[in-house]
Amino acid sequence: PRARTRAAAPADAGAASITLMLESPEICTYGDTVTLKATYTPAASETVPPDAEVSFLCGTNELGKAALQKIGATDQYEATLEYKTAARKGIVVGQNAITAQYTPAAGSPVASSPANVSMQAKPLTAEPNGPAAYNGTNVFENVPLILKGVAVGDKVEAKADLTLAGKDVGDQTVTAAADPAAPKSAASGTAKSAAPGTQKDAQPATISLSGEQAAFYALPADKARGSLNVTPAKLTFTARAEDKPYDGTNTATAKEVQFTGLQNGESLEVGTDYTVSAQFTGGDFNAADSPKEVQVTLTLTNSAKAKNYELSAATATVTTSAKITPKTLTVDSATIAEKAYDGNKTATVTAIQFSGLAAGEGQPALTTDYTATAEFADAHAGQNKEVTVKVSAVPGALSNYTLPSGAFAAAGAITQKPLSADMVTNWNLGTYTYNGAGQEPVPTVTDGSLLGPGDYELAYADNVNAGTATV
Repeated sequence: PRARTRAAAPADAGAASITLMLESPEICTYGDTVTLKATYTPAASETVPPDAEVSFLCGTNELGKAALQKIGATDQYEATLEYKTAARKGIVVGQNAITAQYTPAAGSPVASSPANVSMQAKPLTAEPNGPAAYNGTNVFENVPLILKGVAVGDKVEAKADLTLAGKDVGDQTVTAAADPAAPKSAASGTAKSAAPGTQKDAQPATISLSGEQAAFYALPADKARGSLNVTPAKLTFTARAEDKPYDGTNTATAKEVQFTGLQNGESLEVGTDYTVSAQFTGGDFNAADSPKEVQVTLTLTNSAKAKNYELSAATATVTTSAKITPKTLTVDSATIAEKAYDGNKTATVTAIQFSGLAAGEGQPALTTDYTATAEFADAHAGQNKEVTVKVSAVPGALSNYTLPSGAFAAAGAITQKPLSADMVTNWNLGTYTYNGAGQEPVPTVTDGSLLGPGDYELAYADNVNAGTATV
């Protein structure tokens, strides 16, 4: 209903008077138009000039002026002000006492009795002004809001604690909003203490507003709705690399991966949530005493947890260092040169077959890359005789490898040494008398030293009967 409240100033007979009528509802909302009508009765013999105006006041603040217009054939005048409530000095939220005032050309101001206007704050609606980075919970505190219903030129801002339908990256529906300044129940906690996915009760209150015109607006908590775009939380990581034996490649192995930026106590599992690779850089992949630079690159998978995080191009790779150590080779076999019996155990190695070499690398060369010494178990002739072999690297060669330090077994042959006539120094031959038994003289055989009958064989012919025998 439109109120027609009349506020009249008591007047003496013949004195000027003014009354104020409120022709709009007594209760209005900020932004509404308030219609004020003043009726002026001039004093006797008073002349109202054509440009006469009535001032409409709220307290000491002038709302505006309106021209006085004569009412038909009467001696009264009226002035009407259509006052658009706005955030300037004038009507405020709450009770307002409004008066009309006219000052005659000669005389004191004439004022009406007050007319009361009650103005309410304009209700707003809001939606989150995202995005917000993933925090491991469905509760986001102090989220800026986009306010709907604010008059052009007014400055009003608001933030809210939001509870979402879910916690993961993507558009999440707001299920509750609360004033950040409002007390939180012990059960609901805060975003930092809430477990992943837990809900926080909305506070049944309005959300605090700030800004020059905040006092003219109100935001009920249940009017902050919509959805919040949750974006991946940013991660960084550190890692180390393991030392490795030389293998001729730039491959490295990362270890001790540590993340910064994981939310709400979460952890990521290698293989499930991320993969990591590492490689030596600089082009020199040889063994050395000093560490070499290693680049470690981490890639997040598409797992449910990993999708809530992101690594930038600048943070997906970190630099560390590790050593490339010489690799110990294994001796698979050794080739021993066959030799004729010479009375000593010395053996000669002609080749060794190593395993453990880097792919594409040939066998080390004897005398150039390594030397070898060998010895038979004994000096006697025989096949498949046990030989003990030791190897050592030539100084400056095989820097990427370490050769076995101990002895290893091989097999070789010592052949019998042919006898020669000059080895028989005395045949011990003579003339014998027949005695019915064979005559078997033993020659003297030397090869540096005296040889015994077990070292050679003797054959006799025609050595029984009288005649010439052969040894």
